[in-house]
Amino acid sequence: IKELSSGTGNTYIKVKVPKYLTEILCKIVGAIIADGNLYLGKDNRKWQIKIGDQYEDNLELFSGWLNQEFDIKCKVKKDKNLRMFYIDFSNKIIFGYLIKIFDIKIGNKSSIVSIPDVIKQSPLNYQIFFAVGLCMFDGGIGFGRRNFSLNTKSKSLSEGFNAILDKLDISYSYNEKPNIANGLYQTYI
Repeated sequence: IKELSSGTGNTYIKVKVPKYLTEILCKIVGAIIADGNLYLGKDNRKWQIKIGDQYEDNLELFSGWLNQEFDIKCKVKKDKNLRMFYIDFSNKIIFGYLIKIFDIKIGNKSSIVSIPDVIKQSPLNYQIFFAVGLCMFDGGIGFGRRNFSLNTKSKSLSEGFNAILDKLDISYSYNEKPNIANGLYQTYI
């Protein structure tokens, strides 16, 4: 299978189907797990994928990854009220791909998400590219401190990220309990 299609008439679309795990696909999954959301629209027939960030260039890169991997083009939009940028699109094929292959949950998943088994069991380079996507959307540089931090509500995701750092022999500090102020698990590098 080289591509799949869905819809009819003016809703007909074709999507290239990745047959193998790739570095770009791992970055897409990392980004979706970090700051993305899958939800069903009206009548459970609108398969929405949304990802947002305060940095437009992150979303431009994400849009390019989608184009390379699935041969679709998505525009980056600006939400002036929330002062952020986002990509929001409906695609039944990619939606199903993310759920069935990578076991990404529909709806609010921030506290229960983890590294997908497909990526955990893959060679280290794929795990690294997953971490790149994750860090681009859930990571940040500390103010006044010279460190990078990954912040997440999911203990499982945080520990999975730390396991990748261990494999790379990268030193880090980790709070085993969520931060009292924001409820986030934090890893500092």
